[in-house]
Amino acid sequence: MELWEKVLTLVNLVFAKGEIPSAFCNGILVLIPKTAQGEYRGIALLEIVYKLVSAIINRRLADAIQFHDAIHGFRAGRGTGTAIIEVKLLMQLAKRSSKPLYMVFLDLKKAYDTLDRGRTLEILEGYGVGANLRRIISRIWDGDTMVPKQSGYFGEPFRASRGVRQGDIVSPIIFNIIADAVIRDWEVRMGDGREMRRETKAQFYADDGLLSGEDPTEVQRGLDILTDLFARVGLKMNATKTEAMIMTGGKVTHRISDEAYVRRLTGTGLSHRERSLQKVICDLCGASVNRQHLKKHQTRATCRKARQEPRPAVVEVVAELPRSNEEREPRTYRVSVPGEGSVVNCPVEGCIYHGHTPGAMRMHFRNRHAFEDTIIVEEEGLLPRCMKCGLFQRDVGRRHQASRGCQEAQANRQRFLDSKVQETAREVVFMVNGVPIKTVREFKYLGRMLEDNDDDLPAVERNLKRARQKWGRISRILSKKSARPKAMATFYKAIVQSVLLYGSESWVLSKCMWRKLRSFHRRCARYITGRHIRENADGTWTCPGSASTLEEAGLWTIEEYIERRKATVMVYAGERSIYRHCKSSTPLASSVNQLVWWDTSTDA
Repeated sequence: MELWEKVLTLVNLVFAKGEIPSAFCNGILVLIPKTAQGEYRGIALLEIVYKLVSAIINRRLADAIQFHDAIHGFRAGRGTGTAIIEVKLLMQLAKRSSKPLYMVFLDLKKAYDTLDRGRTLEILEGYGVGANLRRIISRIWDGDTMVPKQSGYFGEPFRASRGVRQGDIVSPIIFNIIADAVIRDWEVRMGDGREMRRETKAQFYADDGLLSGEDPTEVQRGLDILTDLFARVGLKMNATKTEAMIMTGGKVTHRISDEAYVRRLTGTGLSHRERSLQKVICDLCGASVNRQHLKKHQTRATCRKARQEPRPAVVEVVAELPRSNEEREPRTYRVSVPGEGSVVNCPVEGCIYHGHTPGAMRMHFRNRHAFEDTIIVEEEGLLPRCMKCGLFQRDVGRRHQASRGCQEAQANRQRFLDSKVQETAREVVFMVNGVPIKTVREFKYLGRMLEDNDDDLPAVERNLKRARQKWGRISRILSKKSARPKAMATFYKAIVQSVLLYGSESWVLSKCMWRKLRSFHRRCARYITGRHIRENADGTWTCPGSASTLEEAGLWTIEEYIERRKATVMVYAGERSIYRHCKSSTPLASSVNQLVWWDTSTDA
């Protein structure tokens, strides 16, 4: 009791008079090796009573400050799951849209270690943090002294003059305040006031950020502004680890291909069956496969292993939408169609179409050739052109524009323009301080694998691989210790399943993925209970029921675990505007069978 009274007296002294014991400023900096050779993460071991003071400051700041909606880290009701589901819904919506989605995953170089303390205190004052709390934080930082330690050896003490203290309870919320200030200033500079999904959007979990949008020029502009704003508080954007991912959107079908059109007119050329059997080169791994198997091939492990990282080319970011055809001057074509019995070839070089009437020729020209070009039938002269669908005819007024043909042609033209944008989307390269960053097809965002075609198979297989490794190590130890099935199941749920199902609340699972997950879960249950599939002496097999095996092990089905996780994040997602946009969206013709997160069940 006396010790507790001394602690309370010391804490009251800190807050009442601002007196900071020197022990509060000292810490042992434990160096933890990272995956990359020669890189370390430093965690400070601080005086225990100071942690109580830090916890009080942290609680006061958390209760007083209303953070921006884009901040996900270290907040009640937020976390990696909420940040990941935001990205997943964006990707799902992009798959149902004809517009590309550009994502830049931001990396701040040694963010916690390089933050400018002077600017941080100014920002804290702007957020209403009182003079007393600022004085405590300032004095702690002024006397901040660390002694590095690794493998039981201590180094020379040094003064830390920048950054927040790793291991300090209040450090995450201080960094959140900086990120919050940057995002709010960034929004003002970007001038965002447009409807959701049409704007450039940013979100942060600690120092892991994401910038996304449909306009590459706006995304680059937003990246430049963020880079500048973070530099003002001492944080440098890491061009090496900052990477981009580009989703081209759903496949747009605007008209039959030129090959199919030629075959329709002449009866010559490859049929659909013949084209599907053609050998094509996979643009991801370079393998030669049948065209019909290309999509399935790109989801397999052999293709992913053989992929080479794309090298970014130094090209300028696309500043505006490409035109509907090659960049060239508009052309004027003249043709004579004497009468009904005549057969006249299309005047466009290389086109094999031949028409019998002026109307048929003009209709063909609208449907197959550039919108900017002009056709003149000499017997009719130059007719007015409908500026919505491009058809040349005498009546292009409201009656024509309300017709089904005009409206279908308008939609077809828009799909054509969208397809051209999709074709050039992957050529976009983003810059950080003039340095091009890599554009990748896979990215591990907050520990969850994302793929540019919105396929969750890589995420499932990565988690399965890591879970097998964990289970392989821990199961041997538990078997040697003769652990009971219930104890083994507890270790399985606490250690292995937490690895297996990380991010599963955002997965969209196909039947193949469900089989993989069920198989691993049931094998672990059989190992825990000892109820293995065995061959009998007479050559028959004994296969214990999966339901009874799971019940004996004290486990639910894998579907139940994933559904519970999904229900947890649904509480957050259901209130988001992006979720409402997803629910109200309609799929493209090419994605009517797309599995979507908001409409999937465990019955697959």
